[in-house]
Amino acid sequence: LKLARGKHSFSSVRSQVMAGQDGKGVALGHRQTNIKAMTKKITEHGKRKQWQEALELFRVMQLQGIVPNLITYNALISACEKSRQLEPAMAVFQMMRRQGLSPDVITYSALISACGRSNHPERAFEVWDAMKRQGLTPNLIAYSAFISACGKSKKPQRAMEVFEDMQELGVEPDVITYNALISACEKGPEPARALDVFSALQHKGLVPDLISYNTLISACAKSNLPERALEAFEAMQWQGVVPDVFSYNALIGACDKGPRPEQALEVFEVMKQRCVAPNVFTYSALISACGRSNQQEKAFEIFDDMRRQGLEPNFITYTALISACGKNRHPERALDVFQAMRSDGVIPNAITYSVLINACVRSGHAERCFEVFEDMRHQGLIPDISTYNVLLRASTKCRQCDMAAQVWNDMRKVGYTPSQTADVSSDSRAGQRAPAFQAQLPHPHRLQMQPQQQQQQQEQPQQQQQEQQQQQQQRQT
Repeated sequence: LKLARGKHSFSSVRSQVMAGQDGKGVALGHRQTNIKAMTKKITEHGKRKQWQEALELFRVMQLQGIVPNLITYNALISACEKSRQLEPAMAVFQMMRRQGLSPDVITYSALISACGRSNHPERAFEVWDAMKRQGLTPNLIAYSAFISACGKSKKPQRAMEVFEDMQELGVEPDVITYNALISACEKGPEPARALDVFSALQHKGLVPDLISYNTLISACAKSNLPERALEAFEAMQWQGVVPDVFSYNALIGACDKGPRPEQALEVFEVMKQRCVAPNVFTYSALISACGRSNQQEKAFEIFDDMRRQGLEPNFITYTALISACGKNRHPERALDVFQAMRSDGVIPNAITYSVLINACVRSGHAERCFEVFEDMRHQGLIPDISTYNVLLRASTKCRQCDMAAQVWNDMRKVGYTPSQTADVSSDSRAGQRAPAFQAQLPHPHRLQMQPQQQQQQQEQPQQQQQEQQQQQQQRQT
């Protein structure tokens, strides 16, 4: 309990707990009965996500001279796992090892799950390898937990490999396993693969649940497949699965990315009719959809409605509202929203700054975008390649060679290569490629030619070289 409250280190708590192991006068049969009763109570605390109470009960066991067994330790680790408490779970695991107990598959499964649920999925790989080194064969729960950890680590290919190994060993996946794999694909670079996994789930004769459909709709949104998202939404209701707020959020996000972003408002009306309470992400997606459908005033109405509902906007909400102003060519309003964002204590990230820079350039206020860029650098944020491309375009338009050189040098310092081209966020949605960086730059700052190009130039006639030099001088002038 002291560990749970953060007042003492685990070693000090462990020494106090272990001090109770020398209790005498307790009959062996009575101890065995108490072990089962105490372990059962620890399990009940775990199901209620009361991990502090489970640790306190564990300490009482020790003080009474009751030596915990492997089942007790597994129950305690599971209690920490259900409460997303990785460090206490790992500490209990280390104590168990010091007492000479060998962990089993249940132990490792709970630890792997704890890694994923506590937002430290990368540590699940260490636990998985330790389990393999011990010679243990993973069971269904272990496989499902590890596939989920692979997804949260954005390693969908590893998740797919583990899934295939699982089937080769004769371990049949269930809905939870498929959900973990669908989620891994949805978080990866090819979210459309989630649709194939969902089809495999149905082909196996398994019935998709709410998590299956929610993840599928989200994958459709990321794959720019709004029609498939709507089909999945209708199918889940036909199967008797009641959509929740996450279902509606995913569907609104899919509509936002589709050819009819105004459809998101229709989904929102259905959501309200069915008494599903929207959250911050719902309103953020709606504001983004209003921006894409050129409904700036509607975006501000939704923002005000969100405030009336007692919800505080986050950086995603403000970024969407700034983007809506930029797309409607109102840079001053976008800057006002940006200032309000800071006044509310919401910290802008690199995406927020990039959207604001785009808003200034789109509206013909290229000079203002450099002020935003300087502020961005002052905050220690690094623009992405599309933002650099917008800045270079703005400096070319304003004939500010010094600013172009500064942007160019910054771009090279952060590791972007001159041969790269970038998609400006506003242009990439329309399927248009932005010009290469080299074509954007003033002549004095162009990079040197590649060796093969230099050799070809040296082989040209002297007269042609002189003509090229004259042309270069004219461009420089």
